[in-house]
Amino acid sequence: ALFGFTANAWRDENPELAKKNNVRDFASINELIVLYNLENIEIYKGKDIRIFTKKLFNKELNDLYINFMNEMKKGFSKIIVYNDEDVEKANDLVKFMCLYPYVEVEKRSN
Repeated sequence: ALFGFTANAWRDENPELAKKNNVRDFASINELIVLYNLENIEIYKGKDIRIFTKKLFNKELNDLYINFMNEMKKGFSKIIVYNDEDVEKANDLVKFMCLYPYVEVEKRSN
């Protein structure tokens, strides 16, 4: 399990929170990136800035990007992924967001 426990275990441990939330609502950006596995997320490249901006202003942007921007406000220095494909996609993501010099993408084994 990504979070170190199953969803059922989390609900058992957090019955009040589980009434309105799930464990993903408390995930870090790193956990969300792994959770989404970046496979179903449109990864924008430099040429896509107009599309990205339009979706941002129209509130059509995927939650991953919104969460990513919220984490940027707090600050982070590393994104952890678990396979080579996600390394490439995470690198594209931090390059697009102009964070490449400041954010390390680390591949870990499961």
